[in-house]
Amino acid sequence: NLGQKEEAILNFEKVFKNYKTSELASASVLEIGNIYRSQKNFNSAIIIYNSGISELKKSAKIPEFQYNKGITFLEMSNFQEAYSVFEEVVTYYPQTIFADKSKIELALIDIAAGRFTTAEQYLNTLAEKRTDELGAKSQYYLGQSLYDQGKYNEAITSLVRVRTVYSGYEEWLVRSYLLLGDCYVKLNDKRNAAEMYRAVVTKYS
Repeated sequence: NLGQKEEAILNFEKVFKNYKTSELASASVLEIGNIYRSQKNFNSAIIIYNSGISELKKSAKIPEFQYNKGITFLEMSNFQEAYSVFEEVVTYYPQTIFADKSKIELALIDIAAGRFTTAEQYLNTLAEKRTDELGAKSQYYLGQSLYDQGKYNEAITSLVRVRTVYSGYEEWLVRSYLLLGDCYVKLNDKRNAAEMYRAVVTKYS
């Protein structure tokens, strides 16, 4: 908290090395990883996550180590490695929240690569299963995937569901209004497009 990051790393490393049976060892791995990532020292972050995975085999935090490792590869723009790590989380830790978070990341990589069918399988599963922010995010990106394919009416159906099912999650609600507006523009429905944009301007001026 004082910004003394190197000193913080040294102390977290002591906990990790000397108290491996404590959950604080796992917490220390995550803290060290966060510090390295904040410094854009991504290789060191990968090394500490790998150390946690190999040395704290009984820790409940292993799925989180793996997920953070995948996110670090994304931050390095190493999409292939990230994809492999996220697939491991989904395969080996299917009951954890990090498996569902990994499915969203896999879907986003698939959308970027034009693998829309695979992406939509992940997103549909999550949108049907979850009623929290992950569900809202999945529902929105399902709309985004359909929009990217030019399936504007289907995208509208998906995005309207964000409003009806996940209205409590404002970030995804706002994004859905904006993308709905874009869909209506593509369909040359200017009245509905204006209504969507106006809803955002009115509420978030």
